[in-house]
Amino acid sequence: LDRLLQSVLIDKSIDIDSLLIGDKNALLIACRKYGYGVEFPVQTVCPSCGHEGEHSYDISQWKAKEINLEQFEVQKTDFGTFIVVLPTSNVSVEFKLLNSYDLKVSQQLMERNKKLNLPNTAATDFLVSIIQSVNGFTDQVSIKNFVHNVPAIDSTFLRTVFSSISPDIITTSEFSCESCEHKEVVEVPLDVSFFWPNG
Repeated sequence: LDRLLQSVLIDKSIDIDSLLIGDKNALLIACRKYGYGVEFPVQTVCPSCGHEGEHSYDISQWKAKEINLEQFEVQKTDFGTFIVVLPTSNVSVEFKLLNSYDLKVSQQLMERNKKLNLPNTAATDFLVSIIQSVNGFTDQVSIKNFVHNVPAIDSTFLRTVFSSISPDIITTSEFSCESCEHKEVVEVPLDVSFFWPNG
């Protein structure tokens, strides 16, 4: 999919890996819409009755997530990073949003740890990857020390803030079973099948 996105960019100086995940998703949806139309057929299995069939989603109904910095009193810096004060420790944390390259590095680290039978450190690795400074300290020693000692409630809060202000496209759609009429809201994944359903 990265090759597809790189090929449709007019400005070839733009590196796909430098884009935020939400920006890449927006590009994927635009490519799919203008290449195949707004209807996205998917083979589904009803979670209620087990009926198998094809369900079509209208991707033109998918909208960008609304970002509200004031909800958590988040401040945006001139460098494109964000600052928030944690509720329990009262520590001021500056953090960044993840781009495609950051995500690839994180996945490679997880795969390496799994291959070497090392402990799963995904939770702390994530915090280290997004935090740029702690109370103004930008060195990795201070950041890693904070990550390994941060109260759980503050860690959860920071993850919640990060998720809430990360731009993305909401791909949730309503699924309705033609057999038992069961209905539920599902999230449609943007993977290879989004372009090549039979691939």
